[in-house]
Amino acid sequence: MANFCRDCRWFWEDRRATDYRRDGYYFCRKKGCFFSRNYRIGEGTRIARDQAACAAFEKREGSD
Repeated sequence: MANFCRDCRWFWEDRRATDYRRDGYYFCRKKGCFFSRNYRIGEGTRIARDQAACAAFEKREGSD
């Protein structure tokens, strides 16, 4: 079974929605602490929810 970013303990979903922000941005906390919505997916710390996990993958509790 493949591992996905959404199942990793380092996965973070930014759900802050305002008039200027769209919801549903995903970031990897293992890649750094700067989370910019201006990044494209795969650039900086921004990731896709369903992308294959990287070598830093650590299973999150309760993500079965």
